[in-house]
Amino acid sequence: MHLMQTLRCALGVSSEDKMSDYIRVFCRSSRLIALTEITEFIKDGVYFEEEPRFDPPLNDVEGDWQRLTVFYQPETRPIVLHKNAGDPLMHEEIAEISAGAAEGLHRRLQETAQTITIEIHLSALTEEAWEMLDSLEAYLARTYDGIVSVDGEGFYDAALHWITK
Repeated sequence: MHLMQTLRCALGVSSEDKMSDYIRVFCRSSRLIALTEITEFIKDGVYFEEEPRFDPPLNDVEGDWQRLTVFYQPETRPIVLHKNAGDPLMHEEIAEISAGAAEGLHRRLQETAQTITIEIHLSALTEEAWEMLDSLEAYLARTYDGIVSVDGEGFYDAALHWITK
């Protein structure tokens, strides 16, 4: 059982409680995260029996991106990644999330240069999708000096060890 599944079970939270759940990686590095870096990471990990399909298609993307949809299994709700780098919406989200946080965490969140928000539906995720998500979260946090936030659960370091609620 993966991190989010374990915590949901421990907290008694049903995966049917809401439409989407969100995992956010708050990155201090301002080096932009390339779309091809994420898609290659997913493909190279060989997480799925069949290679996932991406939208936008890889050959249609040049330069910056804001959204990537990963279709990993037919008739299963896809995983959607949203990238946000330094715009007012990102700063508003950080202010909301960091309100009331311990000083160290508050300061750490204020240093965020960009975020990757991963939109998931808990009941739709396969074991392979969980494995890919755990690996991707840790990779992004390590590579871009980030911390991971899981709605309703708290914050995790790059090794996915719990930091605080």
